[in-house]
This record gives sequence, structure tokens and C-alpha cells, in this order.
Amino acid sequence: MEALLRPPVELWSTCTAFAAGTLAWLAPWALMMPPGIAMATSLTFFGFGLWRGRQAWRVLRYQHHMKRLPDYQVRANQIPVSRHKLFLGKGFRWTQQHTQRLRDTLKPEVQRYVQPGTLYQWARQKEVAWESMPVLSLLAKALRSRSRWNPLAPLPAVGGKPACTRLNRKSSPCGWIWVNGSGTRWCWAPRASVRHAWRNC
Repeated sequence: MEALLRPPVELWSTCTAFAAGTLAWLAPWALMMPPGIAMATSLTFFGFGLWRGRQAWRVLRYQHHMKRLPDYQVRANQIPVSRHKLFLGKGFRWTQQHTQRLRDTLKPEVQRYVQPGTLYQWARQKEVAWESMPVLSLLAKALRSRSRWNPLAPLPAVGGKPACTRLNRKSSPCGWIWVNGSGTRWCWAPRASVRHAWRNC
């Protein structure tokens, strides 16, 4: 069972391991260790800190992407064309893991990890309130821009449930979603030498 919508407690052990490794490296006499053992202990602590830091980064990255929807754009000449299927866009194979992640987003205690914060709500209010003011209209335009340098950029207008598009940050996207004449969805995953097809993606 995953538990990614929570405080990243792995950071505590990461900082502790790096602090202990630094102490063993620079001051082995403080731990009453000979230099050889202190060096091995320091490397062990650094390795453990990197391992725990990687776990913390996974939690932080997942929580970051829960508040920033992916922006998917395609030009008209890039749309795949088929005589038997209708192209719907990109997708991924839905598994039990994604069902659990979606269920976790419905809990009241995790809404601060899912919903945009107070600054985001303030920016959405000000971009409407300032759009007619002579000087502040430039600031409103900057708040409204979807540049990667704008931390308060508005989320893209996606249909359906926005949380569904945020759940697939670990597994790779499977490419294109097609609908045939009977309404059955197929998900095609381009690979280096073979194509895999999954039903009901």
C-alpha cells in the first residue's frame, strides 16, 4: 500500500544520516573511532542518506505534480489518423495502484497536498480584479501566463476529474488511446522494436 500524500518523514533520517556521516568523516575522534573505521562508517551513512533522500524525493515529486497538471499539446499534423479508430490523446494503463491513489485523494486530511494553496487562489482572484486597472493589468497578465517561471500559473482547463491525470508519475505513459467503432478503448504503447496493446486503458 502506497502512502504518498503525507509529510516526507524520510527527510529527517536523510539529514541525520548526512550529519552523522560528516561527523565521522571530519571528526572521527568525537566518535572514538580509528580513521579506517570512521571512513567506512561515514560512507555507510552517506549511502543510507542517499537511499532515504531518494525516497523523500519520490514523495515530494508526487505531491508537487498533484498540484500542477500536465500540459499536453499536439499540432494538427501530429495527430495519428486511422480509418478504423478515433484518436483521443495520450493515456496510461490503469491499474489497482492508480485506483488506490485516486481513493487517497478523496480523504479530507490530504486536501492540502491535492488542492492548490492560498497563494494560487489569491492569484486567480487578482488576475480578474486587476485586469481593468492601468498599471496592475500587466501584473494580472503575468499571473495569467502559463510560463514555467510563473509559480502561480493557472492550471490547464482539462475535462473530467483532474486528479486522474496526476496519478501516473511513476509508470511510463503508454502512448495513444484509441476508440474503435464499438466504443472499446485501446491503448497503444510504442517501444523500440515492438508495439504492445492493452484493452480498456
